[in-house]
Amino acid sequence: MAAGRSTRSVTLVASVAAPVLLMAAIDWVWLDRPPLAHLRHAVPLLNAALPRARAVLPKLDVLSWHERIDTMTFYWWLGDGGWLLAAALAALLVAAASLRRRPYGPMVVAAVVVCALALQISDVAPLVTAPRFLTGLLRLAPFFLFALLPAAPESPPSPTRRVALITAAACMGLTLLSLSTTGGKGLGPRLTMGLWPLLTAAALAGIESWRRWSGPGWVRRPIVWGGALLVAGSVVVELGVAMPALATRAREDQQALELIRQIPDRVVVLDDDVLMQLAGPEYFNRDVLFVARPDLWVPLGEALANDGTLRLLVISRQQPTEPKAIPPFHFAESWIVSRYWVGRWVR
Repeated sequence: MAAGRSTRSVTLVASVAAPVLLMAAIDWVWLDRPPLAHLRHAVPLLNAALPRARAVLPKLDVLSWHERIDTMTFYWWLGDGGWLLAAALAALLVAAASLRRRPYGPMVVAAVVVCALALQISDVAPLVTAPRFLTGLLRLAPFFLFALLPAAPESPPSPTRRVALITAAACMGLTLLSLSTTGGKGLGPRLTMGLWPLLTAAALAGIESWRRWSGPGWVRRPIVWGGALLVAGSVVVELGVAMPALATRAREDQQALELIRQIPDRVVVLDDDVLMQLAGPEYFNRDVLFVARPDLWVPLGEALANDGTLRLLVISRQQPTEPKAIPPFHFAESWIVSRYWVGRWVR
């Protein structure tokens, strides 16, 4: 019996450690980066404990606790609306849970669903005509609210909902502690992707519980039909907003990448970590560098000059008011392609 438990424990530890070690090896041996570079940023003590690599880990600004909470609340979950909307939603969810077995509880749930539906309807028309990236998972898929709202009063406890909520709470709690740098603001709700299947199952179970509820029809119908419309609206947002916005972004990136490939300069410098996905295809063809802070441009120029570099490209998401000072290099020319600015420095 003890031997069996020991074997299972070893298997569990190995199954968790194997992919982490594999990614560390890929980072270090193939991509020429420090092992577990992303984890080093999240847990600074690891940067001192793990072995050094040929690449130098950029020093990124650390988010304050307020910035971490703000990023997770709005970029990841709510989208626009500000803290007033966040406080109102939290108050309604607490009220719905507290009053679940009382006559007014289902009415609160119905009010939340109707308000969410009204907000989605006001969102969809302008977004479908002019697709753009959205922040906030509840803005992309508002039917996930049913994973947070209480189930119908007469429904039995749902293991699916319990697992989904506990997992989501644990994930967000651990993320809050480790969210030390930019928090993937440019990625928005995509960083919660691992929770989507659980939240979908929990939300659909919640809608089903209200469909089976034997309470007053004038309360049940807005909840059930509202839930169905939120599901349909979420599909419309994904197909009519998110995917066209992604396609437009891909076309813009391809145009910028074609220009970069026409310029033979060996060194490409990025001033925003979001640009790494643009320059990624050139990673093995050139020296792709990232400048995390403005005070690093001068040391970068000195290091490149000492290395014998004669020209370099700088890629930015916005046109600078004046060219950066990168001595001993001087600004030579620039291009604007799609939403990117590309500048060349020579010496």
